[in-house]
Amino acid sequence: MFKKKNNMNKLLFFVAFLAFGFGFSQSKSSSDSLVIQDIVVTATKTKVSPKQIGRVVHVVDSADLQNMQGKNILEILKSVPGIEIGGSGNAFGSNFSIISRGGRNKNALVLIDGIPVFDPSQIENNYYDLNLVNPSSLEKIEVVNSGGSTLYGSGADAVVINLMTKKNYSNEKPLAQIGVSAGSFGTLDTHYSLGGKKDKLSYNFRGSYLKTDGISAINIAGSDPDLDGGDKHNLGVNFQYDLGKTKLFTDFNFNQIIAQYDAFFGDDKYTSQNKKHLVGLENTHGAGLFKATAQYLETQRDQSGEYTSRVYLGQAEEYFKFSEELDLLVGYELRSENYFANSSFSGVTSARENQFSSHQPYVQLQAKWKNLNLVSSARYVFHSAFEDAFVYHVSPSYLFKNIAKDTDLSIRSSLSTAYITPTLYQLFTDDLYTEKNPAEFSPENSLTLEGGISLYVGKKFTLNGTYFNRTTRDEILYRNGVYDENFSLVQRGMYFNSTGKNQYDGVEVDFQYKPFHFLSFGSSYTYTNLKNVQSVAQSLRIPTHKISGFVRTQPSKNLNVGLQYTYVDQREDQDFFTWPYPLVNLPAYHLLDFHSSYNINKNTTCFLMLNNLLNQNYQEVFGYQTKGRNFMLGLNFTF
Repeated sequence: MFKKKNNMNKLLFFVAFLAFGFGFSQSKSSSDSLVIQDIVVTATKTKVSPKQIGRVVHVVDSADLQNMQGKNILEILKSVPGIEIGGSGNAFGSNFSIISRGGRNKNALVLIDGIPVFDPSQIENNYYDLNLVNPSSLEKIEVVNSGGSTLYGSGADAVVINLMTKKNYSNEKPLAQIGVSAGSFGTLDTHYSLGGKKDKLSYNFRGSYLKTDGISAINIAGSDPDLDGGDKHNLGVNFQYDLGKTKLFTDFNFNQIIAQYDAFFGDDKYTSQNKKHLVGLENTHGAGLFKATAQYLETQRDQSGEYTSRVYLGQAEEYFKFSEELDLLVGYELRSENYFANSSFSGVTSARENQFSSHQPYVQLQAKWKNLNLVSSARYVFHSAFEDAFVYHVSPSYLFKNIAKDTDLSIRSSLSTAYITPTLYQLFTDDLYTEKNPAEFSPENSLTLEGGISLYVGKKFTLNGTYFNRTTRDEILYRNGVYDENFSLVQRGMYFNSTGKNQYDGVEVDFQYKPFHFLSFGSSYTYTNLKNVQSVAQSLRIPTHKISGFVRTQPSKNLNVGLQYTYVDQREDQDFFTWPYPLVNLPAYHLLDFHSSYNINKNTTCFLMLNNLLNQNYQEVFGYQTKGRNFMLGLNFTF
């Protein structure tokens, strides 16, 4: 992928791929309107049935979100098959790890309404602080456990998480919603929204406020723990103006979290806020759809220093639907990143010095012939700090229809490459503890091979089984500094590219069954095998086995009741409180959660969430405390 040789051949291949698609657009166009199924969008950037793609897309829809009211976004994602969230049960605002297929935060890309969001000033690649998200603002979540760099760029390696926000554009009359809940640890959570449509203008205003006294973050012998609480503010507004075939839209979001924490830095305060501005347009023309967006994301953090990052991201896409058998997507992305820092570690750094940019054309072809489906895509990356890059994805699948009554069977496969660029911090940091690497960095790259089956029985039963094999190269690691017997620094640490490869493989299985309209249940199992891992840091907190399950029932017309179960296998961690950071074992644990909601009338609903019913004493990160048995009780009003 990222190599100094043969880049011209790869560029020619990309141009040929693009020309092939345009050749079809000139000869095969036979439809004057878009007819695409509104099922899932994240795997292909187009609306498509999950039966027609070679990868599994897990969906947390609005009903699922209602059944998990009282949970934060990390706890919700922890229930998704194939994902483990380390730190989801820790103190308010704590750091977390998104673990999937042996990957960590740097291998997971978060999207908001299909557009990447991240903070390039963070040490870890592609990190977006999900603590800033309030689930009340979400309509749906789509998760693709697979590489997605061809469509979304850097970081879309092991998993892509698409947070899709509420719009309420279809309401001719204004729709207002207010929610308030309270619970353990002095927690108060409120949210509100107003959305509707007036002539050609659609609008949505939303906001939320959360306050908690919290728990003590630290949990080690000899510590003097105190409560680490905080508060969170979220504001958002979006508009859409419908001109017929053209729609103009804009979106603005402000999110802020202030959290107390202890441990390494003593008792201190952590503040993080971001502002996101988005403008765009969609134009439908004949058999095509053109979409263009421009997004500005600014993140400011105050954590033993001040850090400000800015990401400018522009995209233009043309979608052609030539027939029911052939689709083509052609896109172009411009991206610019910079950050400023002022801390005791780094002194003052300039955003002008700490920046890079890229422009990236990409293309995707979706073809169908009888029961055979093919999705293939490619992206070429021109980067200001690295050699050019080329990534690709090929995903054939075959659908056996009606193998039994109302039963379809899909045989799936996928081959994809992905890349992860170093963060600005890794590239340019030169401070008290870390020196800048004089050598030229290469982005990390990976190759993922997967195959599996999906079984569909009407709308009542779904079963997915997937085997994956993921290989990574050129991973960016950190060489610790060298200290003498007096613990004085002799040599600073440094980031560098590893020379070998890491291999992970495993199995993901999940099913959902709804035998009656009042009863549904499901389960998932994930097995992750670390076949060949070069560094201890690349294996921390990754469980070999994880099991999740749920049961939901509706005993009466207005009452819903559910249970959620989670088992996480033992994991290996490091004791970062003791030099030289020895390895420790985190025991396995079980969690059982209860949820109930009741419709008091057509405009009022109440809910009760009981988390950790068994009051398990467990650790997700060594030395840090998790929440014991806790509850949230709330009311929601619609006007």
